[in-house]
Amino acid sequence: MQFIKSKYHIGSTVILLMQYEDFNPLEYLDQLTEIEKERFFEFTNDKRKREFVATRMLRMDLVGFQHIYYNEVGAPFIKGVGYISISHTDNCVGIAYSKKFRLGLDIERVRSKISKIAHKFLSCEEMKSFHVDSDYDLTLAWTAKEVLYKLSRKKGLSFTRDLKIERVCSDKLLGKLIKSDESEEFELKCFNLNDLIITVNKKIISKVGQIAVLIDPDKSNSENYLADLIKKANFAKVDYFFIGGSSVSKKDFQFTLNFLEKHTAIPLVIFPGGNHQISEKADAILYLSLLSGRNPDFLIGQHVESAMELHKMDLEIIPTAYVLIDGGKTSAVAYISQTTPIPRDKVSIARNTALAGFLQGKKVVFFDAGSGANFNVPIEIIQEMRELEVPTIVGGGIKNIETIEKYRENGANVIVLGNYIEQNLDFLIDIKEFLLSNSK
Repeated sequence: MQFIKSKYHIGSTVILLMQYEDFNPLEYLDQLTEIEKERFFEFTNDKRKREFVATRMLRMDLVGFQHIYYNEVGAPFIKGVGYISISHTDNCVGIAYSKKFRLGLDIERVRSKISKIAHKFLSCEEMKSFHVDSDYDLTLAWTAKEVLYKLSRKKGLSFTRDLKIERVCSDKLLGKLIKSDESEEFELKCFNLNDLIITVNKKIISKVGQIAVLIDPDKSNSENYLADLIKKANFAKVDYFFIGGSSVSKKDFQFTLNFLEKHTAIPLVIFPGGNHQISEKADAILYLSLLSGRNPDFLIGQHVESAMELHKMDLEIIPTAYVLIDGGKTSAVAYISQTTPIPRDKVSIARNTALAGFLQGKKVVFFDAGSGANFNVPIEIIQEMRELEVPTIVGGGIKNIETIEKYRENGANVIVLGNYIEQNLDFLIDIKEFLLSNSK
């Protein structure tokens, strides 16, 4: 056997493996692009040449004759085909591929005497999850750390401080990337093939507790106010500005977006109340379909009118299922769209509506109780979404740290603050203190 190929499915992720005996890589240069051939002849090590060629042979099985590029930190990607990760060990290479989320893959042969260096990549607390006298266990732990390192897309991280793992069972771990004031969690899947240990993230447990400030240009369009908001949002390390509203004029929308684009590095995400609220000045747009109602104009009509113009823009488009939840008062969105929000005690209806949108291809669900709502979106709805692994945005009537903390603890990925920030900008200082206390 010169080459043995195998294919595995871990959820929606595909893993291609190829084991090989020593071979003459010069015989397989037809598997390389012209740029890759130039790179190949820069290698002086025969083992490295075989790994390089074997990886491109697997690439051919996955996507055909497309070039593998590398970003500034050395992470591989293929333009326009989703996410990949590459790993290799003695006489084996692997490529993991997903259409849905970024990947980290690591393949290792069981290392003998790895216990001598275990303290360099496992903390004392982490060692409790593994048999420290088992080469297999510690090699498995090493592969998990390598996966997290690849997922981080950063250099210079501490394996014991910045990359955390916890063993759930023999073939499943939870991983966490620790950052200054936030963290990102992953579920890791492990399996073995003879003496090989293969670890990949089965899914990304999307970063939770991100903060977005919603700016309604109809109400907040003075330069002094926006400058003060930017200053305090930067201090609080707000993750996003959402820009838009139900009754915003095109003039106010463009003015607000232009000012923000010139004065802040915080990502700008359009939260459109109509088809005129689009612009390349933003980083992204929540392409909202109001699924809680049956008004065709807000399900698809507005989209039809803006589709061609939006298609030509250099703007990230995020298909979003927009679901109104009764917040105890009539919201502007409900009034203008002439739709009825889902009753707050009908958790199953909210869940099924959101899930239907997600299955149709929406990337995220936005539950909104409306500006200045008397009641927030029930925590039970957010819990249901986390169980279903559906990325979730939540907003409406959030006026205190306790509510933010509950949403964060129960898996809300983005928490939107709007009306209350308009009345009390200093609430952003409280948020900063909350984020700091939760990062310790």
